[in-house]
Amino acid sequence: MATIEEKCMATARKFVEVGLNQKKIDDIMSEICAPDVALEAPGVPTAVGAAEGFKLFREAVYGWTDAFPDVKVDIASLIANGSSVSFDLPYEGTHAKEFAGVPPSNKKVKGAELWFCQCDEDGKFKNVRICEYGTPLRAALIAAQDAK
Repeated sequence: MATIEEKCMATARKFVEVGLNQKKIDDIMSEICAPDVALEAPGVPTAVGAAEGFKLFREAVYGWTDAFPDVKVDIASLIANGSSVSFDLPYEGTHAKEFAGVPPSNKKVKGAELWFCQCDEDGKFKNVRICEYGTPLRAALIAAQDAK
């Protein structure tokens, strides 16, 4: 039987490989997210992320993978402690469609995020906190626009 740490890490890996890299978030949403998942992310008001986390999580993944259709996400580090899992996600992709109000630049953009997730007893995300580091994505997109 898998430990809670193993379940949480498996959820993180599945999210990155299937949800982001294969762009099949609908295939796994109910496997990786609790129905009442709360989302804390840049641009998401806390109350809204708590009330509508499941829907917002799905929409955020779709919006991002649609705007960067060739995005490749890696897991640079993955750490679990009890029902908490943290992972570092460097990514690179071509900004092919509008994202965060910024028109497409058709340029490669690199970035990274730290994800801090609390999981339920089945290893599903129940609270997801996303933190950008380095150059925030929106700033990188605007810089790519300016470089046209």
